[in-house]
Amino acid sequence: MAKNIPLTTIGVKVSWAVEVTAGTRPTTGYKVIHGIYSTPDLNIAPSTVDVTSFDDTVFTRKAPVLKDIPDNMEYGVKYGKQFKKDWDEMYVAYANAKAAGKEMWFCEDIPDDGDEDFNNAYFYTVIPTKFSKPALEANGAIDTTAYATYTGSYEEGNSPTYA
Repeated sequence: MAKNIPLTTIGVKVSWAVEVTAGTRPTTGYKVIHGIYSTPDLNIAPSTVDVTSFDDTVFTRKAPVLKDIPDNMEYGVKYGKQFKKDWDEMYVAYANAKAAGKEMWFCEDIPDDGDEDFNNAYFYTVIPTKFSKPALEANGAIDTTAYATYTGSYEEGNSPTYA
């Protein structure tokens, strides 16, 4: 019987790539965005609709419908020069991809635990938001949030090849 060994976030990579062929998720050339320390939850409960009829006399009945993705997906960031460089490069690449009719894919890659059968990379299409000035507080690290909008494509698979 397999044991459930919990994983950690040590070594997680958040990266991006632009489609080479429109409509096809890239598997190579992903570029890591440094400084990200939290990602949005896509394990979202479905919305429900009431399907109660006059036949029901004790409880209402519900049916699952679409999941409601947040308007903005939030990425917690430890702000620094490398993050700013990475995000700005990614944003320019998105603008060029959009002009060419292609999408941008983000990947959240959780390193395996040494088990060859474990593949835990999550891929999804986004429209990144141009990064602006973060909030600043005296005597503290600059923690901020970067945003992207989920556009509807989602896949799980093997870790990508990085550029």
